[in-house]
Amino acid sequence: MKLLVQAVAVSLVALAAGPHRSVAQVGQPRPAAEVGLSVEPLLSIGLVEGANEYLFAGINGGALLADGSVVVSDRAHFRIQKFGPDGEHLWSRGREGEGPGEFEYVQVAPGCVSAERIVATLRERIPASEMRYLGPGDAMPGNIWSHDAVFAAADQGVWFGTGEDYEIELVGWTGETIRRIRWEGPDLNVTPEDINRYRDSLEESYRQGGGADWRARFQRRWEWESEIVPDVFPAYQGLMMGDDGVLWVHDYLRPGERSEWFAFDADGNWTRTLVLPSRTVLLDIGPDWAVVRTLDEVDVQRVAVHALVENR
Repeated sequence: MKLLVQAVAVSLVALAAGPHRSVAQVGQPRPAAEVGLSVEPLLSIGLVEGANEYLFAGINGGALLADGSVVVSDRAHFRIQKFGPDGEHLWSRGREGEGPGEFEYVQVAPGCVSAERIVATLRERIPASEMRYLGPGDAMPGNIWSHDAVFAAADQGVWFGTGEDYEIELVGWTGETIRRIRWEGPDLNVTPEDINRYRDSLEESYRQGGGADWRARFQRRWEWESEIVPDVFPAYQGLMMGDDGVLWVHDYLRPGERSEWFAFDADGNWTRTLVLPSRTVLLDIGPDWAVVRTLDEVDVQRVAVHALVENR
């Protein structure tokens, strides 16, 4: 069932106004359990230079299969690739274009990959989704701190939320709300300190980008962006169903904060928090492992499998 969810997730948003049969839940406090990635990866794929199949430029999806092989999508190269448990390249599919076997965009759909089939998204965004981001050098002009609808496939339906508050809900196939999850979080109001941290990180990204006119380019952008800074942060920015059925919620990454994912079990209980290093993006996750995209000091992209270890 989960393999089909991504194709119909948008229509389920309209059904969310249907009958509700869930019991309201009070906000849950943060649990003590916290995990991170192992220092050394179990598997790392990607090179600074070498064979083309090991050179990545736009990793945006990935999954670990039961046999230890890894599937990766690269939007910059318009392809999906599979690598063996030892990191050996097995096959590549796709190239840029509009014909057979060609993609204008491609992304492996989270939670929708198996040995038998791979479900991929062929559109860059869900219609009406704002798709706006905040991070060092990643904010799109005029589109910072926006509230986007996010989805995750489940057997009973689709988990979704808008980021307006610390709440998500599971909508069944007939439109009823099966469950709501609520948790506690910091005040969502944007402060002057938040704006200053964002401005500083944006300026630093232009500085590192170089060029004789980097400061002038930064000032032009900030002059425009500073006029449309919103008053509140989103509560979260992504959802993902783990390989073991655990729901993970990506806490919104505010300026200067660390990237965190919250785990909720089948009963909706917040059980633990995953803390990621900087320049690391979660692609897939199981009970004791995670697949991530990393960027090194020279911006070389790699996909890596790490063990989950308890943070002390």
